[in-house]
Amino acid sequence: MNGQVESDPPEVLLTGATGFFGRTLLETFTRAGHRVRALVPPESRPALRALVARLERRDAAAAGRVVPLEGDMISPGLGLDAVTLEALTSSVGWIVHSASLTEPAMHPRRLEEVNVRGTDQLVAFAHRCTNLKMFAHMSSAFVSGDYPGRFYEDWLDVGQTFSNPVARSKFEAEHHVRAASRSLPVVVMRPGFLAGEARTGACDGDRGLFPLYGIATGLAVTIPVWWPLLAPDGRDRHVPITPNDYAAEATLAILRDPSNAGRTYCLVDPDPPTVRDLVDHLGEMVGRPLYRVPMRPLTRIPMLGPGRLLGSGHAVTRRIGGSPISLYFLLLRNEYDTTNTRAALGDSGVACPPFEDYLKQYFDYFVEHHG
Repeated sequence: MNGQVESDPPEVLLTGATGFFGRTLLETFTRAGHRVRALVPPESRPALRALVARLERRDAAAAGRVVPLEGDMISPGLGLDAVTLEALTSSVGWIVHSASLTEPAMHPRRLEEVNVRGTDQLVAFAHRCTNLKMFAHMSSAFVSGDYPGRFYEDWLDVGQTFSNPVARSKFEAEHHVRAASRSLPVVVMRPGFLAGEARTGACDGDRGLFPLYGIATGLAVTIPVWWPLLAPDGRDRHVPITPNDYAAEATLAILRDPSNAGRTYCLVDPDPPTVRDLVDHLGEMVGRPLYRVPMRPLTRIPMLGPGRLLGSGHAVTRRIGGSPISLYFLLLRNEYDTTNTRAALGDSGVACPPFEDYLKQYFDYFVEHHG
């Protein structure tokens, strides 16, 4: 880190504080001494209250550091009254925009409304902030779409197409934020496939690898031991996995250095597991050998193609309330560059742990809480 690092923790305006990744960001910022104004819709106020209570039980010093703001991210002025809005424009030092819709079944119009128009409203508000030091937009590594090969952090529009409407909406939102970087101190963060917290294995039952664990454990107990369990080989395909706590700590470290503004940071494991690694992990965890089948012919079989794979996965994952979207990311052909991220983190001490460690943590947590 080459720039002048902030000495006093700036006040943070955080969107999506009750979301899967937003919860980790909220805890990371409050633990670091930041006062966080959490912008949530009225219906999320009870969830935020419960979250803050848990944070304060774990860390008494966090008491009073979270200030709830009831508003509407997609409305002009964020749906806040004039007095509150005026006070925010002078007090906020960092804006961290984490709120987004991530369910592929959502109507594209709704995805555009929240993920793109909501981002535009945050950008408009940021232009009114007189003491703004950093605007962090939580994008996604999946803005790469169907691009085959290595996707660099400085890239965005390289002619890729999208089969996933969530990824397309994230692409459009990042495009708008990048345009605003001419007049705002913007950093764009691109987490990959968010898988939960590496240190504890904590993850929601319908997120991360847990739907895959649900499928694997379900098949292991219902299919006779003499019947082979088939799984994709994928030795040449990397899973762009991102532990939530690593991404949050990396975001904090990058925001602390103002010289990092104006760049994009891909927060995926720099040494990610391959699909084969993940298959071996699943087989070891459920105690059944998984017989590898090359991915290309596997996805060409009508009964096992991408669409059928996602559809059949839904039936199995339904028992844990899961979504089969995890399977989508096994079909990607991308590798992700992390040059900017590694340079920005430098000697900060923030690094992604080895996947052999955190994969076992995830499975142990799944068995204890969701299995």
